[in-house]
Amino acid sequence: MNARIRAAITILFVLAFFMTAPVVLMLTSGYRYNWKRQRIQKTGIIQVDTTPPGAQVFLDGTHQRKATPAVFPRLLPEDYHVRIEKKEYLPWEKTLEVRSGETTFATGIVLYKDAVPRLVVDRDVVAASWSPDGTDVIFLADDGGWKELVAVADGMEPVLLARFTRDAYADPAISWSPNGEMVLFSAAATDGGTHVLRFRPDAPTAALVLHENFPKGALVARWSDDGSRVAIVSADGVFSADAGTGAVSPLLLVTGVKDADMRGRSTYALLTIRGDDGQDAVALERLNGGDEARVLLLPAGDYRFLEGDERYLLISDDKKRRITLVDAANAATQTYEATGAAWETKGRRLLLWNDFEIFTVNVSDGSRDLITRIGAPIVGCAWSPSGEAVLFATSNGISIAELDGRDHRNVFDLVRFTNVGPFAVDPAANILRFVGSVGNQRGMYEREL
Repeated sequence: MNARIRAAITILFVLAFFMTAPVVLMLTSGYRYNWKRQRIQKTGIIQVDTTPPGAQVFLDGTHQRKATPAVFPRLLPEDYHVRIEKKEYLPWEKTLEVRSGETTFATGIVLYKDAVPRLVVDRDVVAASWSPDGTDVIFLADDGGWKELVAVADGMEPVLLARFTRDAYADPAISWSPNGEMVLFSAAATDGGTHVLRFRPDAPTAALVLHENFPKGALVARWSDDGSRVAIVSADGVFSADAGTGAVSPLLLVTGVKDADMRGRSTYALLTIRGDDGQDAVALERLNGGDEARVLLLPAGDYRFLEGDERYLLISDDKKRRITLVDAANAATQTYEATGAAWETKGRRLLLWNDFEIFTVNVSDGSRDLITRIGAPIVGCAWSPSGEAVLFATSNGISIAELDGRDHRNVFDLVRFTNVGPFAVDPAANILRFVGSVGNQRGMYEREL
């Protein structure tokens, strides 16, 4: 090879270097040529993470080789249809925007099992309540001649707590203590009063009859926030009953009390009074020891307490279908058009719902986020175990709606039955438990989440 050829080759290599170096540098720096927009643009990234991992990812219909968790770099800035699939799970999909030089996060995605509910209790269940952790249940079953109150601990045989004649009670209500150790059963009796009994599922013969000290008509019974006491409202006022012994002590002797709620060292009472203008009103009173202090005054209404937390009280006006959030520290209030509420397990968000819409409220800053509107009346809601979605029930189904509002919120149908009753979630086992009917087959069911 002569000197002239060598020189020509050298020149070609130099020219090739100067021509390709900018392209290589551009690509390694995250730039690509966008043929749609006819210009060079800095690319972006989509990061995908799912529970459970190992799901397949499709971007604009193209299967990606990486399974979740995965990062997909060098994407031109535009909208991408992301679809995630995993065998035996419901698919997830959403259109996400990739921006120049930024990472778009599709993380915290929970995939739900494509599963069929399984019948676990083949009885005509008329009322049920699950323990706070969703593992144990107390239910009232109608067996034709009798109604039986039964406890079922997770994985254990049913335990009979009580048996009643079919017409002994109406409007039964079952509630677990916050510590999950005891249960209150209350119902309207044929004598016109309200009967309240305390049961221990681990000691079925150690039942306490709490209503025998209150012969004057209807009662309201509610657990204290630690489960050690029961607040009882009677025609004579507000009383505290020891949940272990049943010993009763008066807290406020006055007529016209609607409800009471025990929070820490304070007991709050809703009391009907006559206002300065001569009109009926409802006072929220704080009882500490023998001291009584007015927190605020509410207009006349059909009020009752819902489950609050260490700082906030929730007061429902069932007639006007409103819920008022009260900051017990400063008496600040916020009222919502809602019929039910549930606190987030961790954090300061409150889940609220009425007949046709579900929304969350951040009580720290008052921000509100509409989750969904549906065309059938909502009968109950709950937070999902991850806190990234909410479950809701109508009369014939249970669905779950994600909180991620980008593009659209995915809503997955989990159960479609003839009739659906109360439900609960066991977060440890990731199981949905509910009362329902398929045709004439009524009972208690489980479904994997």
